[in-house]
Amino acid sequence: MRDAVRLIEGAGSPARFFGRAEHEARRRGWGYLDVWQMPLVVRLALEMAAHEEPERRALEGELAELEAAWRDAEELAAISDALSAPAAVERKLSGLQAARAEHARRVDAKRIAAPGADSRRSS
Repeated sequence: MRDAVRLIEGAGSPARFFGRAEHEARRRGWGYLDVWQMPLVVRLALEMAAHEEPERRALEGELAELEAAWRDAEELAAISDALSAPAAVERKLSGLQAARAEHARRVDAKRIAAPGADSRRSS
């Protein structure tokens, strides 16, 4: 497959590859051979070049859909961010965040007080 890609890249573009492939086929005496009688790498490159444009358009369409979905998600996130939670929920959330911070502080303090303790336990 890499060799087929190199053939197309060597031509400069998939569209140009057809002209180059025809020229090369005539130069080698393959000009009137059935495509199936050409080397596999040439057949693969021809197939890849023939389908490059529709595949590129399909990918661009998918990207456009992803961009639209991203914009929708950003819009919903902005709306969600603008909504306020009830005061009781905000208080509970603040309490949980403070408890988590305190727990992390205690764990860090224990690690500092007993350096290497974790490595001895795992041995």
